[in-house]
Amino acid sequence: MEIGSSTAQIADARERRPCGLLIDPQALFREGLKLVLETIGYRIGAETDDASAALRAVEGGSRPDFVVLTLRPSHSDAGAISTLRECLPQTRLIVFADTATDPSLLLKSMRAGADGYVLLDVKPDVLRQSLELIMLGERVFPVAMLMNLLDQGGLGASEDARPGAAFSPRDEEILRCLAQGYSNKMIAHAIGTTEATTKAHIKSILQKVGAANRTQAATWAVSKGFAANTGHPAATGTRPSFLTRNRRDAGAGVEIPLAPSHTARLRTSGAE
Repeated sequence: MEIGSSTAQIADARERRPCGLLIDPQALFREGLKLVLETIGYRIGAETDDASAALRAVEGGSRPDFVVLTLRPSHSDAGAISTLRECLPQTRLIVFADTATDPSLLLKSMRAGADGYVLLDVKPDVLRQSLELIMLGERVFPVAMLMNLLDQGGLGASEDARPGAAFSPRDEEILRCLAQGYSNKMIAHAIGTTEATTKAHIKSILQKVGAANRTQAATWAVSKGFAANTGHPAATGTRPSFLTRNRRDAGAGVEIPLAPSHTARLRTSGAE
C-alpha cells in the first residue's frame, strides 16, 4: 500500500506541475528542452514544429499554462506571438532565442505580448529562476540586450513624455524604482509612503509619460536613464537577492540592477 500510495502521490504531483506547449522546428531540440524543463519542475503536454499548428491546437480548445516559442536566425515567427496572446490571454508566453537572432526581435516580442525572452545559452539554474518569475506574473527580459537597443535608439528614445508634463522629485524617485522592477510595496517602502499613495503617483506618471501600463512606463524610464544607480535609497536599499547583482559592462560605468543572471523584471498590470 505504501509503495502504491507513494507512486500515486508522485504521479499527482507531476500532473500539478505547470504544463506547456512547445513550438520549435527541430525535433531533437524539443526533446532536449523537454528533459531540461522536466528537471526544473515543468512538463510539456504538447509540441509542434510551427506556430500555425499550435494555433490550430489552441482553436481546438488547448489551454496550456505556458507556451515556449523559439526564434532563430533561420526561423523567426515573432508575428505569431500577438496571435497567441490574443487567443491565450491567461497563458504565459515565453520566447527562446538564439544569441545570433536579430536583437530587434526582443522589442517586437515585448510589444507583441511576450512575458519572457530567454537566450538559448542560458544556464539551467538561471532558466529555473526566470521561469519562476514569469509563472508568478512577472515579465523577464535580458537587460544587456535592452541596453544595447537603448544605445541604438531601439527602445523608442524619441517617445518623450507628454508636452508640458513636469516631473516632481517624487515622480523621479518612483521612475527610478519602476526602472528597477520594483513592486508598489517595494516602492512605498523605499520612498517612505503608503501603497495607496504610491499607486496614485504611478497613475499620474502613466499619464505624464503617455504609457498605458507600468511595463511601458518602466521601459520608458529605462530608455531615459532612470535605471542608473544614482545613490538614491531606491537604488541602493534592501531588495530581493535577484535584484542585487549589477552589471557594469552594459554601459559606461553605469550599474544596472538585474533579475536572475542577466535579466530585467518588468511588472505588467496597469498601476497595480
